[in-house]
Amino acid sequence: MTTGKACFWGCFLGLIVGCSIIALAISLGSGDKAMVLVSGALVVLTAGLVWIGYINTRIARQITWFTGAMERHSDQMRQMRAHELGIEMIWWDKTMPDAGGEFPFDGAHHKTAHLDKLYIGVPLWARSKKPGPVTRLLGGLG
Repeated sequence: MTTGKACFWGCFLGLIVGCSIIALAISLGSGDKAMVLVSGALVVLTAGLVWIGYINTRIARQITWFTGAMERHSDQMRQMRAHELGIEMIWWDKTMPDAGGEFPFDGAHHKTAHLDKLYIGVPLWARSKKPGPVTRLLGGLG
């Protein structure tokens, strides 16, 4: 589950807990013991689900961070090894006017790879604007 979805479900379950507490307060006023017990059990059950949603959100964020950190580490190790071996590294940016528009490497599965040059760059999807404070607060819904 993505961080945004986990955050959404956590907020949704929090709303349900609030409604359950209101239902418990109403049932306490009615004096019916069975209604009070059922409402109390629902509040406890829903609070448990909110706790699970919170834990799920925390784990999803940690997994996302760890995956990005491992990818970055792999990129740096590859670049350091290429530097040690004297392989030419070329920064390539598709958005630059002199780039030519297409990636200069035409590698494919089961084709011989010539490792005399290493093209590096940041993909376009990774260059998006940083999320604002509201998006960070809500965990990136959407």
